[in-house]
Amino acid sequence: MSEIRIHRSLHHPNVVGFEHFFEDNENVYILLEMCQNQTLNELLRRRKRLTELEVQCYLVQLISGMKYLHAHRVIHREYSSIGTQVV
Repeated sequence: MSEIRIHRSLHHPNVVGFEHFFEDNENVYILLEMCQNQTLNELLRRRKRLTELEVQCYLVQLISGMKYLHAHRVIHREYSSIGTQVV
């Protein structure tokens, strides 16, 4: 439940937002903000490569979100291009 409390307190444009949670006898389910755009991994599969300017834009967003998390003493353990949303 501490993960829910922490995620509920985070509000940043480059961090997926917490919406709601519910539980049953065996599991806790966390509902997160719906991300409308494709993931970075999907974009790379379709396009094969990005321009230097695109990479710079995505890295600025990524670093902004990570700095926000670290400033709030949160460490993201599962970082990959699969879960990175393109904005």
